[in-house]
Amino acid sequence: MIQPVLLHDALAQVCPIDGIALNEQGQVVRVDWRSEATPEQREIAQRVIDEWDWANIPAPLTPEERIESLEAEVAALKTTLGTNS
Repeated sequence: MIQPVLLHDALAQVCPIDGIALNEQGQVVRVDWRSEATPEQREIAQRVIDEWDWANIPAPLTPEERIESLEAEVAALKTTLGTNS
């Protein structure tokens, strides 16, 4: 289910949305626009949907890979903040 999350995040970067709904084939059947979304933002979001390349979405991480990734993020934050605890 990583693809809908990535698509949602991509849309949210260009237009205020509350969420999206996909059908069983992975097609976007509904975008829940926020009230402040302008027509121009909606148009850009629709272009993102139209040009979305499902074939180039990275495979989801295994639980072990996710833990490793999170641990690396924590270590980087500690380095940035200057803490080692």
